[in-house]
Amino acid sequence: SKACWNCLSPGHSKDRCNSSSACRVCSQRHHTLLHNTAVSSATASAHVVESKSTALCTASVDTASFPTASSLTTSSPIASYENRTATHRSSCLSNRASPMLTTQKLVLLSSALVRIRDCAGQWKTARLLFDTGSHASFVTETCVQRLGLTRTSSSVFVTGIGSSQGGRCKGETLLTLSPHCSGHCYSITALILPKITNDLPTQRLLVSKWPHVQGLVLDDPYFAEPGCIDILIGMDVMDQLICMEFRKGPPGTPMMQKTVFGWTLFGNIVNPVTLTNNLLSLHWDIHLDRALARLWELEELPEKRYLTHEENFCEDHFISTHKRMPDGRFVVELPLKPNESLGESRDFAVRNLLRIERRLESNNELRLQYNEFMRELIEMGHMEAVSETTSMAYYMPHHPVIKESSVTTKLRVVFNASAKTTNGNSLNGTLFVGPQLQQDLYTILIRFRTHRYAVTADVAKMYRQVCVSSKHVDLQRIVWRPDRSSPITDYRMLRVTYGVAAASHLAVK
Repeated sequence: SKACWNCLSPGHSKDRCNSSSACRVCSQRHHTLLHNTAVSSATASAHVVESKSTALCTASVDTASFPTASSLTTSSPIASYENRTATHRSSCLSNRASPMLTTQKLVLLSSALVRIRDCAGQWKTARLLFDTGSHASFVTETCVQRLGLTRTSSSVFVTGIGSSQGGRCKGETLLTLSPHCSGHCYSITALILPKITNDLPTQRLLVSKWPHVQGLVLDDPYFAEPGCIDILIGMDVMDQLICMEFRKGPPGTPMMQKTVFGWTLFGNIVNPVTLTNNLLSLHWDIHLDRALARLWELEELPEKRYLTHEENFCEDHFISTHKRMPDGRFVVELPLKPNESLGESRDFAVRNLLRIERRLESNNELRLQYNEFMRELIEMGHMEAVSETTSMAYYMPHHPVIKESSVTTKLRVVFNASAKTTNGNSLNGTLFVGPQLQQDLYTILIRFRTHRYAVTADVAKMYRQVCVSSKHVDLQRIVWRPDRSSPITDYRMLRVTYGVAAASHLAVK
């Protein structure tokens, strides 16, 4: 037969129960243990909230489309409302739990705070864990690096419970430990692991007044606070550190073992826990008009982008200054900002070249590729040597970049037009960048559906197909020499150069 909801006794129902007890949470006729599942739609109160979106609309209660109390495991009524307009629906759910005091059983592991000597002979503090189930002793990599200890190689594999692999040790080291209460030292050999265990204890303990602990010196005064474990003491050195004295307290209290570092606590304990108040508040709000507008925003074509004043200047500058040579190649001018000046930059470029040469000395293959790249620029007519000096000149530092994934050119020389001159300006700082000319991805994909066949191609050395006007080639100077025995020579780039701020706009335009 079914049991009574009020006293949990079999043989009668709640209506015929003679017990005068009631729920300690809500004072209704059901057992306290059944409180969470006792809330039903009959006892829940629904509050109708008038919508602020319109004063002419009436809100009615509709709880069928929302979760019930039992599915949410709540201890208070659910307030729900639905504004029945064509554009707005919302719901509000709340949950409140009452505080209660309970206890939980935990296992406390033996730990100790000890002094440990670093590489300079100074004493630091570390936290260790006694483990009678470990064959060897261990120390964390972080602790070894913090102390600056020397290590020796070791190829030991660590196997844990269930034959789980803990990985290969990162060597072994010698530890010198000492109690805080005495000056006696103990030397142990420990294997090095990246991590020994998580913070112990796993949660903060509420320490009770254990009578058998009073007045004793604990080797870990902060045993109740979670903290990292630096050292694990195994059975290989346990006999040196464990003493004969042992104490056992009442049930629910820890046992105590005397060690050379003091008394250590371990065993099953009862930890009182106060459950905090939990408040859950959920608000579900759907604006159909807003969702519909968002749908059309995603589906509509990109809006026309209007150029800024600087971008319009770059467009007008290109139209008025570019020209086409008889062989069909374009010649462009750099879009310089008005009233900008550049300082001296050659000295910095020379220092950068010397630094690159020292780097290339240690890699002969890289040096040969670097020189081949520069010779190609000269042979193709993209760069020429200059001897005369001019006041309107800017020297770009350069360095190699290796791209192993590239099929054709694994090494590229990158020119830095953002290097500062003596007055703090750089070439890129005096140039307009220009507008973005590449179309959005949507338009590019649509073009593939315009014709039956689509062709894609890659323009080799695209930037260097466009010439720079003789008025501005001295703004693209570099210094270079094939080897350290040759004199440093000045060169100027005759083509649009990668690394210059306006290069992308000039090449694509």
